[in-house]
Order: sequence, then C-alpha cells, then structure tokens
Amino acid sequence: MPVSSEKNPLTAISPHQEVQVYGSANADGKLNELKTDSSFYTICLLILTGDTARGVLFPTMWPRVLSMGGDKVTQGLTVAAFSFGRVLSSPYLGRWSHKYGYTKILTGTSFTILVGTIVNAMARTNTMLIVSQIIIGIGSGTLGVTRAYVAERTSGTEKTYKMSRLTAVQYTGFTVTPFFGSLLAFYFGNTETEYGPFIVNKYTAPAYFLTALAALCAFCLNFCFNDYKRSAAEGGYEAVDGKEKPEEKKPEKREDMDMRSIANWTEVDWCILAGLVLNVFTKGSVGVYETLGVGVAVNTFGFKAAEAGYVVSSCGLIGVITLLFMKPIAERFHDTKLMVGGIAVMILSCLMLVNWTGGEMATWRYYVAIYFMYATGYPIGHTAVLTWFSKLSKQSSEGFLQGWFGSAGSFGRIILPAASGVIAQYAGNDTLFISIAIVLALTWAFVVYFYEVFTRLTL
Repeated sequence: MPVSSEKNPLTAISPHQEVQVYGSANADGKLNELKTDSSFYTICLLILTGDTARGVLFPTMWPRVLSMGGDKVTQGLTVAAFSFGRVLSSPYLGRWSHKYGYTKILTGTSFTILVGTIVNAMARTNTMLIVSQIIIGIGSGTLGVTRAYVAERTSGTEKTYKMSRLTAVQYTGFTVTPFFGSLLAFYFGNTETEYGPFIVNKYTAPAYFLTALAALCAFCLNFCFNDYKRSAAEGGYEAVDGKEKPEEKKPEKREDMDMRSIANWTEVDWCILAGLVLNVFTKGSVGVYETLGVGVAVNTFGFKAAEAGYVVSSCGLIGVITLLFMKPIAERFHDTKLMVGGIAVMILSCLMLVNWTGGEMATWRYYVAIYFMYATGYPIGHTAVLTWFSKLSKQSSEGFLQGWFGSAGSFGRIILPAASGVIAQYAGNDTLFISIAIVLALTWAFVVYFYEVFTRLTL
C-alpha cells in the first residue's frame, strides 16, 4: 500500500499511512479475534482506571481536605491538580504511542498511576495530596491514546457507537465508582489500621483500591493486549535488515490545519478549534460538580458525604445506560443536535442549585440537578462533542488530535474547578452556579449559531 506524501503538518503523519500490527494472526493474516477482543477490554480497563482515579476519591476528598486544614480554594486546587497532570502528559503520549507502540507507553502510565496512588495514601498534608493528584493525572493522560486505538478502525455511525462505548466506560469511572468510595467510607468509618508505614482508613482505602487496578492494567497490557505501531512515517519506523531506522524525510504540502498560517485555515480547521473549546467548557462544568458537589450536598441540603456519593453514582449509572443506547440515538439525531440538547440540560442543572428565594432549599432539587448533569445532559452532550470532533479529524491524525482534545478537557477541569473554589469561597455557591450557567449558555448559543456548518461538515 503506497504512503501518501501529503502529511498533516501538526503530526507529520500521512493520511493513508500503513500501520504495522504486532500480534497473533490466522492463516488469512487476520488478527486473532480472541486476542483482539481482549485488547478492546484492556483499553476499557485503562479508561476505567484513569477515571476511577477521580470517581472513587470523590466522596471523601472534601472531608479529607477539611481534616488537613483546607478550604474550598484548596479543594478546587486539589481537583484541578489531577487534570493539570493530564495536560502535561496527554499531547506527548499520543506521539510516543505511535513511535514506540502502545504496550510500552501504557504500561509506563499504569505504573505512574500506581506510584501516585501510594503517594496519595501516604499524604499527611494537602500539599502532598495535590502532588499525588498531579502524579495520578500524568498516568491518566491516556484518553487520546486509547480513543485513537479504536477510532482509527471505525467510521461514520459505527464510530459514534464505539466512542459511546468508550465514553460509557469512562463515565462509569468517574460517576459510578463514587459508590465504591462511599462504601469504603461506610465500612471503615472512623477506624484506622496501620501496616508498617501504610495506614488504612476511609481516606486511604480508595487509593489502595486504585493501586490494585493500576497493577491489573500493567498485567493485562503485557499478556492480553495486541500492540501495534506505525511502520513508515516520521515518528514511526520501518524494519530494514532486521533493524529499525527512521524513514527519510520527504517534501510535504501543508494542506491541513497549519498553526503557522491561520489565514489559510479551512472550515474544518476552525471547527477542530471549536471542538477543543467546546470540550473545555463541557468538561470544565462537570468538574465544578466534582469540586463542590459533596460540599453543596452536605452544607446546603443536609446530606452526609457518603450519601452524596450514592446520589452521584446512581445518576451516573443511569448515564452509563444512556450511553449504551447511543447507537439508536445517534442514528436518529445528528451529533450537533445532541450537543444542543445536552448542553441545554446542563444549564438547567446549574439553575436548579441556585437559591432564588433565600429560604431553605428542598432536597429534591439536588436530586434533579445531579440527574440532569450526570444522567442525561453531560453524557449525551459531551459524547456528541467527542464523536463530532472525531469525525472532523483525519483518521491518520487521531492520536495527536485526540491527545489535544483530551488536553483541552483537562484544561477545562483545571480552570473551572480552581475558579469555582475561589468564587464559592468568597462570593457564595449561588454566584458560582449562575456563572457556570452563563458559560454554558454562551456555549449553547455558539453551537446553535454554527449549527448548519457543524452538521454539514460531519454528515
């Protein structure tokens, strides 16, 4: 198969570049189906672990920060630290996976998560807790890599369907696993057990749970996973006389998104940038709920921290079920229409948490707000943004562009949660949720205004 000389200037990868696959194959040269299935399940496990790092710690994060002398600002920085780690690693992991293969890179990130969880469990100050969050975030910056592994092999509505499956797994990680964090908090209560330098209590048990998951990921990557890497491109290698050497550079035409010639960008280029911006605000908004969701439940509605975790995980489970039925939904509604509807529901969720009268707020409003955000608005709206963005980008560039897409989402989870802690601390929760509603309303208006263009380019 010939390799095109027309390469994406951002990735130096040809749009029709061959991919060399390493793994067992049958007589027809096709990958062993059992091995391929185990590879997909391994990818799902990696995504689950990366976002369980947020979910399982959710119910006890706020009480733990308070117990070590922190406030809402500290909580915002602690939540943002995880995404800061993801921003640091995401752009590089996509390139490295193309150059060195997936197994080496993903095994390394699994061990990074393992180290981060141990530091988390042994943290005795908020500073060390923030450092551990950064380390875990660096190890969890593989969303672009794992999505690209699947996206490069799918197209059209199948891509929407497959991406929704991955999003369902990711969503399970950070919305359903708070149940396990609440369960561990209930089980350990106020008891504490020491094993040498390791202390096991309601705050550290979730971290050790993540340690076991990270070790399982490393095992599956080396025994149940089909690796592959690109064999003929800059950043990839081809075998020559039993050795690998870089392919010689060839002249290239810059016809795709060129950061040095913005005046020459096409509609697709601008839409790719728009997709990154949409990801910042949709993921950043749900990051605000991660930051202060437990605090609002406890201080405003009278819940216990574990009870708040149960509410989020229950609504998150409904969201996962919604994502599992994305195939018929995607066949009936275009991604752009789903973005409009999903973001609108997210706006309603924020407005439900505003105390408009100044009196006591009914608990049903918290249930409805969490349902709107976790069960319908965010899972549908953000999955639509993800699949729409994936259809825009060329398949050969998926690893790089998905890496930037993941970084954009992490950037949103840094800025909005950190800002939300400051706003809530000094201006109150009502001001915070009104502000988030306004940000989402502007995002919604942006999608509506460019509705025709967004739809036409991804039909």
